[in-house]
Amino acid sequence: MMNSVATVEQTTEDGARELPTNRIIVDPERNPRRFRSAEVYKARRESIRQQGVLQSVLVRPHPEREGYFLLVAGYTRMEIVLELAIPSVPARIKNLTEREARDAALSENIHRDDMSPMDEGIEAKELLAENNNDRDEVCKRLGWSMSKLRNRIQLTHCCDEVGQALTDNRITINHAEILSTLREDTQRKALEITLKNNLHHDALREKIEALSLKLNIAPFDKTDCQNCPHNSSLQSNLFDTGINEGRCLNKQCFEQKTDEFLEETRDTQRESFNRVELDRDIAEGATTIIATSGQNGVGRDQFSACQSCSHYGALVKTRPGQAGNVQPHVCFDLKCHKVKVSSYQELIATDSGASTSLPGNAGGSTSAKVKGSKGKTTKPKAEASAPATPQKIRERIHSVHRHAAAETVRTRPTQAKAIALAELMVQSKQVPEGFDPSVAKELSFYDSDTKTRTMIVKSLAGASDTLIDDMIASVASKTVAESTRQMSGLGSRENDPYGALAAELARTNGADLTSHFTMDREYLDAHTKPVIKTLLQASGFDHYYDTANGQSSFAKLLKEKKSDILDIVEKSDFSFSGFVPDNMALADHSTDTDKQ
Repeated sequence: MMNSVATVEQTTEDGARELPTNRIIVDPERNPRRFRSAEVYKARRESIRQQGVLQSVLVRPHPEREGYFLLVAGYTRMEIVLELAIPSVPARIKNLTEREARDAALSENIHRDDMSPMDEGIEAKELLAENNNDRDEVCKRLGWSMSKLRNRIQLTHCCDEVGQALTDNRITINHAEILSTLREDTQRKALEITLKNNLHHDALREKIEALSLKLNIAPFDKTDCQNCPHNSSLQSNLFDTGINEGRCLNKQCFEQKTDEFLEETRDTQRESFNRVELDRDIAEGATTIIATSGQNGVGRDQFSACQSCSHYGALVKTRPGQAGNVQPHVCFDLKCHKVKVSSYQELIATDSGASTSLPGNAGGSTSAKVKGSKGKTTKPKAEASAPATPQKIRERIHSVHRHAAAETVRTRPTQAKAIALAELMVQSKQVPEGFDPSVAKELSFYDSDTKTRTMIVKSLAGASDTLIDDMIASVASKTVAESTRQMSGLGSRENDPYGALAAELARTNGADLTSHFTMDREYLDAHTKPVIKTLLQASGFDHYYDTANGQSSFAKLLKEKKSDILDIVEKSDFSFSGFVPDNMALADHSTDTDKQ
């Protein structure tokens, strides 16, 4: 079989390799772009037809088929190449995991100016689904502000026709955001009239408000509205259907009452569900409904177990005419739901009497039907998901655990040292000699949780005091030595927790600076000519130079350009060994440290 090296015909200047197109496997489901402008696509196709592919695609080696590659980024280019039957394409090859490939595709597309806002919304939706709708985490991965994420989430509520119209520049993003607040059938009707009448988005918003401010669809108690001077019986609605309906002319009051009602509804639903969100804050398609049966069913036992999961909840609808309605039995963890559905489908397909362990959520599994003691087939209960413990109770449990653990550590000096070493390793990101290499490979000093500290302490459970002492000394030494910020007395150490400490330790321990410093060109070049003169005189270079070149030669040298002076100093045979400038002296900065 042809290997990956054999497929390479040519290497381009940017490091890309010319690969046969029949060796690149394209999976449309991985394409971050779902919407595209026909006009832009046509222009790009013509450009590639005439000039070829100028920008390389990104691929990764196929994990199972030697000599083949999976397309990571460049789907539009590849589609055109295949349409035009171009035999090869320039490609950059990278060894990427599934997660890295997705991030690479996302990075290449999300920051391009021509990516449709609709596609940005779809990417945001998929990332939200992967991260259990954690908006902060998605903002971090995309490099977006929360405001931009909210806007793109809103676009996911657009119907396909609205999304394509936006991509084709027939409407603006303002139009799309306004239309997305409507039900799909109403969106299509509103889009048709918007395009037919060339409505500006402000005019469209007015018409939408005419619908959204109708009192007969207001979700809140309208008792106070009956005699309100802002209650109008204006004979118009969104698209002039001629229905006589009163509406509120005080938009601010209407929206405030609506928002208060939605929040009250959400608070009430929190008594029954572990998570309750307004549907406008959740991307379309980032959640699913938990069913007991059918193609997407999880079974009655699992359905019951899901109700104790922190990702089990409800959506409060916010669209006009639906505001305040509640969609129950919502799962906010699509990955877990997929596993549960798969487990249930396998359970149904399992022959009676067979016992098969099926995949469940983390820490559990679901078994197939088994026979009871009397030969009857019984279906086991599904494994329960993680219980949704209230935050205050979790804090109380955690507090009890911490205090109990702290008391035990006081009587175990070796374990206390292990904890101190773990903290030092995490803060300095250093692994000492003698530490278990198999554990070291698993450490991630950039995790925000306590997993790394736990792994370190567990791995040291059988270590001797002597070994731990040596490791602490090793990490402490590296920590002080590799501090990158300037030390006390030489400049700012605002973000350096060890700079001032290093200076203090060197002073109190009587460190010999001469074995760590030699005045060189780099050091001198950072100073002005007058300071360079002082340094050269303090080191004795002036006498050396006058002796070698005649009286007053040093004074003449100082009249040269700075670079020429440094050239001569650097080429000389003079040794600066043993010389330490006064400004590097180990002064006591403890008082200064306290002030910072």
